[in-house]
Amino acid sequence: MQAERQHDAPPSPAGGVPLFASRIQDARLRRGWTQQELADAITTTTSTVSRWERGERCPTLYFQRQLEQVFGLSAHDLGLAPADVTDTALPDAASRPVTPAPLSDEASPLPRPVRRVPLRSARRKQCRLTRHALFLLLLVAGIFAMPGAASAPRPHPASRALSGTLAFESSGAPGVLDALAIRLADLPAPAPGTAYDAWMAGPSGGAETLWLPLGWLTWTQGLTRLTYRDPQHGNLLGSFSRFLITQEGTQISPVQPSSVWVAETSISDTPTPGDPNHYSLLDHLRHLLAADPALVALDIQGGLAFWLARTTEQVLILTKEARQDWQTHRLAALRQQIIRILDYLDGSAYVSPNVPAGTPLLVAPPLARVGLLTLTPQQTPPGYVLHTDLHLEGVARATGATPFQQREAEHLRAQMNAVALALSLVRADALPLVHLTEMQLAAPPSLARLTALAQAATTAWTGEGGTPGVRQIATDIASLARLAWQPA
Repeated sequence: MQAERQHDAPPSPAGGVPLFASRIQDARLRRGWTQQELADAITTTTSTVSRWERGERCPTLYFQRQLEQVFGLSAHDLGLAPADVTDTALPDAASRPVTPAPLSDEASPLPRPVRRVPLRSARRKQCRLTRHALFLLLLVAGIFAMPGAASAPRPHPASRALSGTLAFESSGAPGVLDALAIRLADLPAPAPGTAYDAWMAGPSGGAETLWLPLGWLTWTQGLTRLTYRDPQHGNLLGSFSRFLITQEGTQISPVQPSSVWVAETSISDTPTPGDPNHYSLLDHLRHLLAADPALVALDIQGGLAFWLARTTEQVLILTKEARQDWQTHRLAALRQQIIRILDYLDGSAYVSPNVPAGTPLLVAPPLARVGLLTLTPQQTPPGYVLHTDLHLEGVARATGATPFQQREAEHLRAQMNAVALALSLVRADALPLVHLTEMQLAAPPSLARLTALAQAATTAWTGEGGTPGVRQIATDIASLARLAWQPA
């Protein structure tokens, strides 16, 4: 997770300081905000905001939208040109079609024309088709009358073993799985006039299933693939869990799958026996990667894996800035960095007893409403580290979990133990520092403690000794939602 690269787009090619730089700074100053306060409000870093205001980098589309919301201004008012032609070309929500359109990163989807034939030509064609049908019937009858004639039907396209996956991916906004990457190998070429078509649906249940089309798949030398991106940039895992590939005629777009089903895959929504909350595999994956109800109740949108990574990265950035403040003798700023570290580690409900009386909360809500660590057994919701581990345990024990999901979940749990230890060391070094006077903070022993604090935060984020940190763990958690295709 490279924070700067995710938050920035290339600067404007125009000469001089881009217009957006001064307008973002003006909008911030009119509200009396510091760069740190703006960074906290849109969950980025002070250095990123500084680069925007100097015109060195331009905010990506995701952060342009965040800036529009916090300032109550349009992209035009902020001097921001459209950053994504595809997005800016989308119609308003009220005029968008109910069925999302497929967007492929490999090839344009096959067209789905409705060919209009003149009436006279249609009648001639119907006569030809009738003659052809009679000929085929006579031919088939003759074949079956021959001794030893084969009676087996034509093999189904997926009658042999399939190899391929469906993976949830993020096309832009961090932590939002708004894209699907579909890959299948060993499928024969579709018959002339047909193509493979992809569909998705919600969890099982109810008398009828409403399948939403994803688009045609491209077939090249045995490899069938499609990359789909939700035009609304919604988290697809939060709404869909069943996927299907059919073989359809390309002359008219089907509104629902035909009877020629080729491959299917799904995430089990059967509750795990003995689970006190009756959670299923789908529930655990959604809590980790889409939305957790306990976080939503606190106005924290997104899955646990995203917030675990986002908050751990913020702690690492603050530890590095604290060391820089010590070296430049900015002791007041140094104290504020340590307070912010404890805000992220403890959470707003538990940090007060651990900082000097009257210390304000320096991390803006909702970011500080849940800490990384769990400080009491009754803490609800628990800190991100423990909360993530609980759902990884749920994946490992869930009904319908594949052997890969079970092994990977247990492996990730072992890695989370190292993360919990490293973050506990960060907290153990930050607690004494926050109570020191400025003279004591300026002394060499404080630098030694700040160095140890930064090293522990680095271990939590990047890992140590071959054991990965949160940066890799968050990516690996997303792999738990990778599904294998099966013959339909």
